[in-house]
Amino acid sequence: MGSKVAAVSDAWVNGKMPEIRSNHTITAARNLRVSDLIDQNTMSWNGVEIAKWFEERDAKEIIALEFPDSEQQDRQYWKYTPNGKFTVKSGYKFLRNQQQGSNETNLTTAEQGSFFRIVWRLQIPQKWKIFIWKLYHGGIAAKENLSNRGIALNTSCDVCGEIESMQHIFRDCEIARDSWGDSIINPTVNLIDDTPLKEWIQTQILLLYSKDGINSLNIKTLIITLWSLWVSRNGRVFRNEAGGPAMVRRNILLCREQLQCFESKENVVLGNHEPLYPPGFLAANLGNFNHGTYDVHIQIDGSWEKHEREWVLVGPLLTTIGMLYMMEEETMEWWSQLSVQRQELA
Repeated sequence: MGSKVAAVSDAWVNGKMPEIRSNHTITAARNLRVSDLIDQNTMSWNGVEIAKWFEERDAKEIIALEFPDSEQQDRQYWKYTPNGKFTVKSGYKFLRNQQQGSNETNLTTAEQGSFFRIVWRLQIPQKWKIFIWKLYHGGIAAKENLSNRGIALNTSCDVCGEIESMQHIFRDCEIARDSWGDSIINPTVNLIDDTPLKEWIQTQILLLYSKDGINSLNIKTLIITLWSLWVSRNGRVFRNEAGGPAMVRRNILLCREQLQCFESKENVVLGNHEPLYPPGFLAANLGNFNHGTYDVHIQIDGSWEKHEREWVLVGPLLTTIGMLYMMEEETMEWWSQLSVQRQELA
């Protein structure tokens, strides 16, 4: 017991490493183990040995530690979970806590918890939820964020010349102000104060939720407007598009159509509408749930080159969940042949 725990370099004393006495060097104490501090005859702490190695304050803490009643194997214990086992979630919370300069183990306030529960429950496309999550945590590639990460670039806004921060893109830029001014939720959106963007978004969504509930059209409009501002900004930066208020309004209309399709929860029958749709498709499930009428579903990860009129495919995955595309009979035959070839290779 204690033979695998380093006495001076492991955090085994109430979650911290004990401080050795000034008359000892780290090199001399490097091989010291917790088992060396235990009287093997009485199976209790060896006070003399502990006082020899550690400062008085830490020595008292060690002696005060409860000693096991029986021989036990050494194991690592993660103090941020009830069962002592590490999880990615608890590790993420710990790192966020460190980043925020707080020692609390519960990193989310009650309002933050309510905010994220609302966001994840919204009946909207998943990409919008992830976008809000990244926006809240400062994970958007605004020019100021990229500069702070060591990327050399011009941080000026392409519209007004101010520093392109997240706050600027979504609130302070004249395009953002014009877009919010045209929005149906304008009366509840306060653009005057200097509240940080994450707190502003959280406050607005909680306020709209308290008024309208989880199916609030105003919450969806807020998220759609934020998303459209970002998409329009990217069009301006990467594709030299105008990216002004007119483009934002166009993207908002497109998002509303996407939301209507998503909320319909119905399979869209494509039929023979080429070149509007890629060839080979019978139906695509674009809704919130799949009503499914096919026994086998093939999901293809790739893109349709409308100018070349051909597929760029990454590879097929046999699946029964997610965004499903049902292929025509010749594709099913190709998949069957591929499966046979795989079996022969195996």
